[in-house]
Amino acid sequence: MLLLLLAMVSNGFLVAPAATPAQPVEAPVGGTPGSPVHVRAELLRPSGAITIGDPLDLVIRIEGDPGAQPGPLHPSDEELGSFKLLGSHTDEKTRTIRLRLTPLAVGSLSIPPIEVPFRTSSGKEERGRTETVPIEVVSVVEEGKTELADIKPPAEIRPDWRALLPWIGGGAALLAAAAAAFVYWRGRARRPSILPGLDPLARVDPHRWAREALDRLLGKGYLEQGSMKPFCVELSDVVRQYLEYRYWIPAPERTTGEIAAEMARALVPEEVRVELLALLERCDEVKFAERSVQASECRRWVESLTVLLEKTRPRREGAAVPLTAAAS
Repeated sequence: MLLLLLAMVSNGFLVAPAATPAQPVEAPVGGTPGSPVHVRAELLRPSGAITIGDPLDLVIRIEGDPGAQPGPLHPSDEELGSFKLLGSHTDEKTRTIRLRLTPLAVGSLSIPPIEVPFRTSSGKEERGRTETVPIEVVSVVEEGKTELADIKPPAEIRPDWRALLPWIGGGAALLAAAAAAFVYWRGRARRPSILPGLDPLARVDPHRWAREALDRLLGKGYLEQGSMKPFCVELSDVVRQYLEYRYWIPAPERTTGEIAAEMARALVPEEVRVELLALLERCDEVKFAERSVQASECRRWVESLTVLLEKTRPRREGAAVPLTAAAS
């Protein structure tokens, strides 16, 4: 019997299993301790640089518990810090929350942690918190040129056409075809103007229209009433519409960052481009970031813009010539 017991021990049949030390249980990242749900935030970054007013999508995903569902989420301005909420959508099918945000400042910013409500598969209401999401927001104005220039006498600015000389010969036929198509299209369609006062196909001087639009804006009494935000919104609209009439840039449908790229392609003179972009960015700060501005500063913007209108007017032999006369 003793020999049988010794044989069983030697073969491992009666060896006791070793004790396994207890492992500490960690709380899941972005969730409630003890909950299997994870909350993860992902920023869908647009192509190119991000500027003030650009729309950004922050997608928050509920992961882990396959039966967990996100709840409605509408974070306040205080929770978002340097960002403003433009919209929120909860999709229970994909278990995601999409927040549409826009930055209110430039520099190295961070979307702060956001508390996210969700319901587990057992029906328990829980809350998780996202991680901080870093983001870099740039200015559309070149470094060192963030202020509007002082008012100067009207000066003639001529674009440099030398870079286009190699293309003139080959583009003559295309230009003639485009002109014929434009005349045909002009006779069949009339595009409604975004702002009252000018049909883009009508034979009207854009500079005269812009001056009249500024006079109408000043006559609304916004500055006397202290209503700076609606004043800056309409001033930005005037600048954008003028860019479309003068340089054929679809500025009313573009963000300020997109306008900067369009102005470079349209051969807008650098001095004009810098000053107009600085003005648009100031208006964006008032519209989106609720920046405080005084009536005297707004009037200075209008005065600078009035001088700039004269700088961009086409000139022939030293005299201003309306675009209608040049076209005819």
